[in-house]
Formats: sequence, structure tokens, C-alpha cells
Amino acid sequence: RVLRLFPQFIFYLAATLVFVATAHHNSPYLEDLSGFKVAMNALMLPLSLYMLGLGNALLIPQAWSLGLELTFYLSIPFILLHRLERYAFLLSLCVFGLAYFGSIGTDAFGYRLLPGTLFMFLLGSFLYGRKSTEQIIFLVATYLISLLAFLWVLHDNSFMRPYNFEVLLGILIGLPIVSVLTRLPGGKIDEVLGNVSYGVFLNHFLLIWIFQTLKINMSTTEVIAILIITSIGLGWLTYNLVEKPFLIIRRRLRLSQGSRACGNSVRQNA
Repeated sequence: RVLRLFPQFIFYLAATLVFVATAHHNSPYLEDLSGFKVAMNALMLPLSLYMLGLGNALLIPQAWSLGLELTFYLSIPFILLHRLERYAFLLSLCVFGLAYFGSIGTDAFGYRLLPGTLFMFLLGSFLYGRKSTEQIIFLVATYLISLLAFLWVLHDNSFMRPYNFEVLLGILIGLPIVSVLTRLPGGKIDEVLGNVSYGVFLNHFLLIWIFQTLKINMSTTEVIAILIITSIGLGWLTYNLVEKPFLIIRRRLRLSQGSRACGNSVRQNA
């Protein structure tokens, strides 16, 4: 996962640093940059805790979610090895529930940090491959609970806490869509869009800042279309020039791991 996440991330981090040094763009996200905080950005993992001192020093502001993603990748092997999925899922759902009711910080624990979002990652893993009866129960029950919680948010404005509405709506829309898409065969278009998507995620804030520095009015449909096309084109370019060379290393690593696993299986059976 490091070989997947870091090449383009480091490229756009460096590109943003060059932009900041040359354009002197004013943004709340860039007000408190220092060498140490740039290093914290580059490590990616600290971005999941940006609210503890990096809030005004985010070179790629949206990358806080990559810090959360990396936290999940570091946690999930231990959860799987010790078969703790059901307990981790239920505990995370409880943390999210506490955030939903406002007993703990809704923004942090209902949206940004792993304790309250782990169950969402696990929902995705439950959708992958053949599902057990328990996983189906978790999926259906979580969907129904989310639906009830969402309707209650609409009914009672006191539950319209930060991101309650958005997160629940995301679950209600995303879960059935992903469930359907996992049953459909992939194609060339899916592959191209998947390859481009990470670059688009990383580059759009930088492009917006560049447009702002150039005094380009982004309130028109034409400029927004140009911004989107530029973001997609740049994402395609950095996938091919920056990320693609690392695919060879990733594939070799997977093949070597697969060979070792087969060898171990043969020795055990023997």
C-alpha cells in the first residue's frame, strides 16, 4: 500500500512546495508551515491527526483522509490475524453512535478518526468476495440503523451535528452502489478511471490555488470545466510518469509473496 499511496503523494507534495515558494499564495492551510510540519505532511500518517497542530500547515489539505486510510492499513492485519473483525466492527459502531449523539466529538470520532470510522472500512471488506451469514447480517443491520439515524437527523435539528448528515447519507447511497458494482465485470474504462482517480484526488486543491493566484474567476461553468479537464489530464500524466514505474515493484512483491505462500503450503501439507 505504501508503494500505491506515496509516489504520487510525494510528487504533488513537492509540487505544492514549489508553488508555495514561488507564488506566495495566501491560504489558511498554508499559514503555519515549517520544516518540521512539512516533514509531518510527508509522512502522511500524522495527517489523520492534523487537528493537533497541522490544521494551518496542510500542503494537500484533503490528504488528511490518506492518514486515516494508512492508519487502517496498519491496523487491519492485526484485526484479521486475531479474528477480531466482529468485535472491532461493533466497537467502532458504538464509538460512532456516541459521536452521533454528541457524547464525544462528532467531527473527530464520527468522521475523521479510525475508532469511529473503522466499521465503514470493514463494511467494504464484507462486500468483497463471498459473504458469510454474519457479514450479511452486519451489512443489512448497519444499513437499517443508518437509515433510522438519518431520518432522525432530518426530524430533529439537534442531531444535525458536524458530518452526521453527510456520513449517514454516504452510507445509504454508497453501500448499495458498491454492492451492485462488485457484481459487475470490470473493463478498460473502469481501469483508466481508477488509474486517474488518485491523481485527481491529489491535484485538485493545487490547481484551484493556481487558478486563484492567476486571478481566474472560477464561478463560471467554462472555467470549472477547464479545471476538471486539467485535473483529469494531470492525473493521467502523473499516473503514467510517476506511479506506473512502481507498479512493476508492487507486482514483483506480490508474486514473491504468493510464491512463498505456496511454498509454505506445500511444506505444511508434506
